[in-house]
Amino acid sequence: MGTRLRSLAHHLRWVPPCLVGVVAFLLVVGPRVLDPTNVAWVRDHGDTLTHYLGWTFFRHTPWTIPLGLNPNYGLELSSSILYTDSIPLLALLFKPVSPWLPELFQYTGPWLLACFVLQGLFAWLLVGLATPNPWLRLAGGTLFVFAPPMLFRLGGHWALVGQWIILAALFLSLRPGRLRQVAWWMLLALVASLVHAYLLVMTAAIWAGAWIGDAWCRRRPLRALAVELGVVPGSALFALWQAGLFAVGEGKGGGGFGYYRANLLTLVNPAGWSRVLPNLPLTRGEDEGLAYLGLGALLAGLVAVHAALRLRARGQLTLRCEWLPLGLAVLLLGALAASNRVALGPYEFVYAVPAWFENAVSVVRVSGRLVWPLAYVVLLGIVALIARAYPARAGAVLLAAAAVVQVVDTAPGWTHVKAHFRKRAAVRSPLTSGFWFEAPAMYRRVRLVPPGNLMDNWELVAGYAERHGLATDAIYAARIDVERARALSEEAATRLVEGRFDRDTFYILQGGTARRVPCSLDPSRDQLAWVDGFWVLMPDWKTRHGDRYAGQFRLECAALTAGGPPLAVVADSNAGGVLSSGWSLPESWGTWSWGPRSALTLRVRGRASAVELTASPFEHAGPPLQVRVSVDGEPAADWEVADPEPRPYRVTLPAAVAAAEGERPVRLRLEYSQTWSPRALRLSDDERPLAFALRQVRVIDESDPHRR
Repeated sequence: MGTRLRSLAHHLRWVPPCLVGVVAFLLVVGPRVLDPTNVAWVRDHGDTLTHYLGWTFFRHTPWTIPLGLNPNYGLELSSSILYTDSIPLLALLFKPVSPWLPELFQYTGPWLLACFVLQGLFAWLLVGLATPNPWLRLAGGTLFVFAPPMLFRLGGHWALVGQWIILAALFLSLRPGRLRQVAWWMLLALVASLVHAYLLVMTAAIWAGAWIGDAWCRRRPLRALAVELGVVPGSALFALWQAGLFAVGEGKGGGGFGYYRANLLTLVNPAGWSRVLPNLPLTRGEDEGLAYLGLGALLAGLVAVHAALRLRARGQLTLRCEWLPLGLAVLLLGALAASNRVALGPYEFVYAVPAWFENAVSVVRVSGRLVWPLAYVVLLGIVALIARAYPARAGAVLLAAAAVVQVVDTAPGWTHVKAHFRKRAAVRSPLTSGFWFEAPAMYRRVRLVPPGNLMDNWELVAGYAERHGLATDAIYAARIDVERARALSEEAATRLVEGRFDRDTFYILQGGTARRVPCSLDPSRDQLAWVDGFWVLMPDWKTRHGDRYAGQFRLECAALTAGGPPLAVVADSNAGGVLSSGWSLPESWGTWSWGPRSALTLRVRGRASAVELTASPFEHAGPPLQVRVSVDGEPAADWEVADPEPRPYRVTLPAAVAAAEGERPVRLRLEYSQTWSPRALRLSDDERPLAFALRQVRVIDESDPHRR
């Protein structure tokens, strides 16, 4: 009987830590999110909405290689499940059974439950490295389950709740006298890669520290080390490839390093997560580096100081060789979390770093998150010192008391978060016109113009596209290819001006771009209409539905006539129709060029022998701006634009163009010798590459004797 009981107890040893995770989940989150058809809470705002939309578009997309490509959500901008933080691991698991799932389906709720359970389980295993006593392990593990760094991510970054991955990496690294189990590291690298890139970075650093410790201290065979060095990073890279990492070329980095940082006081700053301790000041962006240990953990830390002194007096406070490289890896993550703009409370110290270094670390632009392994190592050290220094019963009482304090004291943080999970009803869409319901029968895609990441009204358009089975470039992604986005913006502008519309796509035109369309419409086929507060371009709409949505607002084609008034290229004018590509949005005074080249498409009526642009250069301390001008693809003029005051610059039109008398398009292309960024010149935060400030355009007939 005794043998059977021991065997049963051995098999049930995982139950207590898992129960701690379940109870914590029910207390903090609640059971409502476990209903897979309850999607109101995951469609709440930008971050959570794009996580859900990434999955819903992905589930209906045919399989591709790599598996994680998601072309219908983002189109050319950023088209993979990885960049919407939709937990690729679960998206790839559920996609094969998607046809049998409800149309409204979310896996985020079960994921959160799994994170709580696994956080408890790996905390149990970690504490078990210091003590076999189950009560000590249970009480110490509760401090990990109610760790604010994990609970804080419940506010919307669901993948980052998976901080059990960090605990698993620490456990694999700290197991004493173990055979290095490469298979477990491979599995963990795969899982981290398919959950979130930041968790992979932390896991990789911990693995690297452990690998160096094996090579330096344990003297493992060179062959075994080489195999591990190949297969663990290789498995991570394979998983990232399959998840769609390379769907974005340039642009995996981004601004933010030094802004989204961890304050040096983050371990003791409650930042709204304590009933007792006062909040210390945070600058904007430092909440991403929140790593408050909790009042229970901090009180236990005071006891741990005494425990360390007891162990030292008994000669039991020893450090193992392999802990040094692991500790250095964790400290390096902490240094990156603090960034080169080191903050101690409200005080800041900035030190210069090489440009290559800043470019490299821009991949982890929200570097404050990298402080989490340091927080968990400190918490583990606190629990381990108490567990080893005192008798089991006394240690269990101390840690249990700390756990109770931790739960009660962090309640202001997680009760605030919990309110989010009670949402039931989604917001009603303002797109109520009949057009929105008829369009899916005629079109396959809906595009926002100008295209880009996190553009105005992206949520509205992306949600509409998802409900009606349309592909869209209205997207919010963690990363996009910036150069590709710029090229797409130029291409979209050129298509609008030249009338080269995709006939299976309708366009929602924002930021004045609708003014570029009237001259290029085929009035017998295409419709430009004001629908529910948006300008909508509907190619071929009239051929099926007539002029049904003409509406009260109309835009006219801005054509130029020799001797007529010039066209001012300013905001709220029809001048937008001449700006093909390479231009910023028109402003009250005129329009800036954007990039090394720009293009204009003019609608010219009657005889015209020249075009005159009134412009000025970007003011700078450098050589004069040289502008090479071509007309309809043929070289036509070279200008030196040096006068800071606006003045006219003229280009003569080819004879064939000048002799024509009917209305025709005239295309001008301007190439600039150089561009200047106001930010690079430290004039402002404007990063646009500027060269040419266009004020107005007019056409001239130089043969007209009455010309002035």
